[in-house]
Amino acid sequence: MNGTLSRRRVCVGGVVWLWAAWVWGQAADPAAEVTVEKLKPHVEILASAEFGGRRGEGALRTAEYLKQQFELLQLRPAFNQETSYLQAIPLVDIRPAPAGKLPPDNHPKPQAAVIGGYNVAALLPGRDAKLADEYIVVSAHYDHLGVHRGKLYPGADDNASGVSMVLELGRLLAALPQRPARSILLVGFDLEERRMLGSYHFAAHPPVPIEQIKLFITADMIGRNAADLATEDVFVVGSEHAPLLRTMVEKSRLEKMLRVGYFGVDLIGDRSDYAAFRERSIPFLFFSTGEHAHYHSPLDTAENLDYRKLSLVSRLICRLTLHAAQAETLPTWQVEPQLDLEEVRIAHRLLDKMLQKPGLIPEAGWQRHLASNACQSLQLILDRGTISAAERTWLANFFQSMMQSGFGQ
Repeated sequence: MNGTLSRRRVCVGGVVWLWAAWVWGQAADPAAEVTVEKLKPHVEILASAEFGGRRGEGALRTAEYLKQQFELLQLRPAFNQETSYLQAIPLVDIRPAPAGKLPPDNHPKPQAAVIGGYNVAALLPGRDAKLADEYIVVSAHYDHLGVHRGKLYPGADDNASGVSMVLELGRLLAALPQRPARSILLVGFDLEERRMLGSYHFAAHPPVPIEQIKLFITADMIGRNAADLATEDVFVVGSEHAPLLRTMVEKSRLEKMLRVGYFGVDLIGDRSDYAAFRERSIPFLFFSTGEHAHYHSPLDTAENLDYRKLSLVSRLICRLTLHAAQAETLPTWQVEPQLDLEEVRIAHRLLDKMLQKPGLIPEAGWQRHLASNACQSLQLILDRGTISAAERTWLANFFQSMMQSGFGQ
């Protein structure tokens, strides 16, 4: 009888230990607090008619909304020696001019620039004396297409989804009992839909020395599924120039139902606000769940989002940010990208799904012929286990032509 009682005590003790370990695990993962219930209200507000598709007056209203959220969290203003959350963006294209296109020396000086919008940013200073001067930028663009021919373009996925993640990361950071070692800048970019003027202006006029920005993370469209098929996938671009970032992402991916697909930036080109930072050789990661049937349409509404997906991706980015902010060192820029067959596998899987889904690609026509041939070519590369430089160029051209034509939407 005593032996039975002893075994019962061991059993109960084991259950208590497991319960305590589970509770500790929950407490050790602040990102677990980033939930559908917290993300959804931000999306619904920003995608509402009151915010006018976040262009013009709607964009100004959004800038004020972000500013108010940062103020409520008591995060510091990022601009003008920490006196302002807002950075005015002049309507001047400051991106590098193509070779041979520079203006002559006697070109007349421009008149005073017209302000086209505002970047909004908050700062959480790092606590470590040695690392506080290193900055991680986590961003999303808040603008969208506005109202066109009387129709509202709500932009729920593009990009209220990313903005909701940034705001929830801010809430998470503000609630931490101890600040991370590195400093973190939370940024809402304006004018992404207008040649990414907001992020280019920020990179040209950063609130901190540009060389002290050690990692740039941006999220653009993280609440839907590519071609309405990739229900478990989030795509990440940029780790090929800082391979250890992939390891950090994988360590941050606690929910295994979320599958991360890594792509090289050459496959998609400069699609979002990472472009200005890539040009400056700053390690970056771009998170997206891909284009879908409602991309840049009036049907990109709050009710059409996959909020479970949004919460999973947001938690991943939040964990990654905390991990990077605490890491002893961060990966540095690698000029020659480190590429593998991962993106070939992803491309093959997505194309195969697209071909199998009835009605997505017409049974007859150039799109099906192109997709079928591409799928076969990708399978041959996978069977061989290597990809040549010429095949890599073909893959990049194929991807970019797909996106430009709205293939599979």
